[in-house]
Amino acid sequence: MQVIRTQAGDTLPDLMWRYLGRDDDETEALLYQLNPALHRLPRILPAGVVLQMQAPVIQRVSKQVGVWS
Repeated sequence: MQVIRTQAGDTLPDLMWRYLGRDDDETEALLYQLNPALHRLPRILPAGVVLQMQAPVIQRVSKQVGVWS
């Protein structure tokens, strides 16, 4: 888990891409869970907001399927 401090003009999608390398619904939902007060902030975040950032753990299940199965 990373703790970051926003800069003036940051948006949540910008931060997710910069620090986690992804910008999707699962990641956004996790960040709102980690930072409940984030709902009260404007879309363009003010400078100095401290946020916890963590990428969701994705479990990939691969099942090999044969041509004739």
